[in-house]
Amino acid sequence: MLVGGKLFNFPVLMAVRGMVYGALFKVGRGTRFADNVSLESHHGRLGTFTCGRHCEISPGVIADLTGGLTVGDDVWISQRAMLLTHDHRVIKGRPKSEWPIDVTAKSIGDGAWIGAGAILLPKASRVGKGAVVAAGSVVTRDVPDYAIVAGVPAKTIGTTA
Repeated sequence: MLVGGKLFNFPVLMAVRGMVYGALFKVGRGTRFADNVSLESHHGRLGTFTCGRHCEISPGVIADLTGGLTVGDDVWISQRAMLLTHDHRVIKGRPKSEWPIDVTAKSIGDGAWIGAGAILLPKASRVGKGAVVAAGSVVTRDVPDYAIVAGVPAKTIGTTA
């Protein structure tokens, strides 16, 4: 884990959490990180993390920064959502320690909403502007602008425009 929110759960220190994230990463004004948010890096790789203005990152969110993550303005990421940017390529007959790691940069467009417990797998490199990912969905591919996706795997069920 790179930076977790647990250290800053005390009421007096909650304001410090945003300042720490702002010092380590590019974070816009008015963005709030709840407690127990994990910004993680794996396998000795750390991509960039940029988060726009007026975003809400809810408790228990896990954001994998291994491949890099860009979050637009006015984005909501609800409780316990997982944003994954790396994967392991299975090679039959070889030990796991020899499996290559694939990394993918991920972007979440302005005004998007990621529902509680949603999982964005590495191959889903983009969630479009104004898109909604329903709670509990597993996103396996890119989400178009203004799409509403739901299910396992997530499929388009409507639009927000």
